[in-house]
Amino acid sequence: MIYLQDTAKNNGCLRVLPGSHRKIHGLHENEKAHTEGVSRVENPDDPLYQSVEGEREVSVNFGDVVIGDARLIHGAYPNQSDQERTLITLWYHPDYSQLPEPMQTRIHEIFVRKGVDTDPDGLESMTLLQWPEKQRISVESFFPSCPENVIAEPWNRKPILENINT
Repeated sequence: MIYLQDTAKNNGCLRVLPGSHRKIHGLHENEKAHTEGVSRVENPDDPLYQSVEGEREVSVNFGDVVIGDARLIHGAYPNQSDQERTLITLWYHPDYSQLPEPMQTRIHEIFVRKGVDTDPDGLESMTLLQWPEKQRISVESFFPSCPENVIAEPWNRKPILENINT
C-alpha cells in the first residue's frame, strides 16, 4: 500500500492483528469481511468494527509504503475527519507463471473484479481493462494472464495451518 497522505487513528489509519496470517482467529469465521454492507458500515455494532485484543495501529506518513501478507487480519479505523484517506493498493505475486493454474485463475478474476465480495459479477468496478487503449497497452504486459477453462481456486481467508512452517 502506497499512502498518498498522512494517516492516524482519527482519519482511518490501518489496523492489523499481528500474526493472524499464521494462526486461526475468530474473525476468520466472518464470511462478510469485504462485502458492500461492511464497506458502507450498515451495522456499526458488527464485530468487524470492534477493537480486538492485540490489534495494532499503523500510522503512516505521505509516501510511506506498507507491505503485508494479504491473509493478515486488517482493516481501517473509522475516518472521523473531513478528508478522504487515499492510498494505492498493489498485489505482488512472485513466480506467477509457476503458480497452480487454479490460483492463476483466482488472481486473474480478482484483477478483473470477478467474484470479489464487493462486486460478485465484476460489473460495478472499474479495472485497468477499461482504461483508454493507449494507456492500457503501455502496462498490459503486467496484467495477470489466465488459462482458459480452469476453475478458480476457492476464496479463502483462513490460514491453512499445515502449510505453515513453525
